[in-house]
Amino acid sequence: MEQKERTKRLGTDNEFGLLIKLSVPAVIGLFIQALYNVVDSIFVAHYSTVGLSALTICFPVQMVIISIAVGLEVGGNSLISRLLGRNELIRANEAAEHLLGLIVIFGLLTSVVGFFFSGSLVSIFTDDAQLLAVGESYIRIILINSVFVYAPMVLCGILRAEGNAFIPMITMVMGGLLNIVLDPWFIFGGWGLSPMGVEGAAWATVLARVISTAFVLVALLKGDNQISIKRFHFAFDYRLILDIFKVGFPVSMVEMLGSVMMAGASRIVGAYGINALAVLGIYFRLHLFVILPIFGIGQGVMPIVGYNFGRKQVHRVKKTIFSGMALGTVICMVGFALFYWFPEWLLLLFGAKGELFSLGIKVLKITSWSFPLVGICIIGGVSFQGFGIGYLAFIESIIRQILVLLPVMWLFSEWYGFEGLWYSFPLSEIASFLVILVFYIFLFPRVLKKVESN
Repeated sequence: MEQKERTKRLGTDNEFGLLIKLSVPAVIGLFIQALYNVVDSIFVAHYSTVGLSALTICFPVQMVIISIAVGLEVGGNSLISRLLGRNELIRANEAAEHLLGLIVIFGLLTSVVGFFFSGSLVSIFTDDAQLLAVGESYIRIILINSVFVYAPMVLCGILRAEGNAFIPMITMVMGGLLNIVLDPWFIFGGWGLSPMGVEGAAWATVLARVISTAFVLVALLKGDNQISIKRFHFAFDYRLILDIFKVGFPVSMVEMLGSVMMAGASRIVGAYGINALAVLGIYFRLHLFVILPIFGIGQGVMPIVGYNFGRKQVHRVKKTIFSGMALGTVICMVGFALFYWFPEWLLLLFGAKGELFSLGIKVLKITSWSFPLVGICIIGGVSFQGFGIGYLAFIESIIRQILVLLPVMWLFSEWYGFEGLWYSFPLSEIASFLVILVFYIFLFPRVLKKVESN
């Protein structure tokens, strides 16, 4: 079996140009997904306030599923790209087959949990009878059909590992746009369909993901790909599972820590009233649109780093990492400029006025100082995942979000009030940068030296 041209270019094309080719489709797909999440909430909000509240309390449960999916995607991507770099093509195919098996296993386990324990999960977050009923009906549909959450994300990760960024982009865009189209139809009814309310939002999400899964699965099985799993000659190998989890499990934990951080921040800020909590919501949404392009760059960095790490092409590894950091920093400086000099424009997008508007201006100006270092921190963590070292990103995330951000936010809230608590965000990014700096000063040279000597 020979490597295909698309895969070979990971080790030959200009690093910066290759990074752009792989990153741009990922950024487009992530933007569409983020847009879908916003539009989904808007449609449900127009149906009922209770429905929107139900979606909010179900969000942490959904984050657990997404965290598992992201872990499998990143763990599989890292392993397959490294195997391809070492020219272990059969082994790379076997890793992809194991990922298909993991999709089925986790899908079945989550479905069982959803069927029997949906009510219990929702009751963790509320004891309101109406919210319980609506939230339970919504999350049960999502959980029972969770295999269609895992499948498109993991299958797209397999394709990215071999340098195919186009099909994953189409898959994500397709799923996001389908959901936007189906949401109002399923929620409000029409064209022969009865209104389904909040359950309609769940079914719209499921159907969009079913179609996305079918598309990417056909592309993977029938397309002219480096990874070929057409015969399904599956032979279980626990070492491949361990290699996937070695990178993927810490990544899943990082995603879950994000949910914990958001819940903790909401409790601290919520003590200052509804407008304060609304400002936090606006910040999280605007912050997401700044860092999404950096995550897209990270999706481009990982297969290039993993492939060339496997081929022991250390110079290409270094150039890719520093190109990714530089590109991410440029994007972050644009975010800084928007937050610091044009906060009024950003707040008007959300219809902010009065106290919400004045509070928002202060918050966006303060939090803007967290952006200059974000690109370096994200790409730095992703790079070590490309090496097959997943726990470093987990350590960095614990320090930034749990050991620094939340405690400092609480202390500053007690000492300096509402305005002061927001300085915890730039301070947490400084802590994250220092952790990444330590990794690159002390661990990075040792990792590269070990590769060169093997």
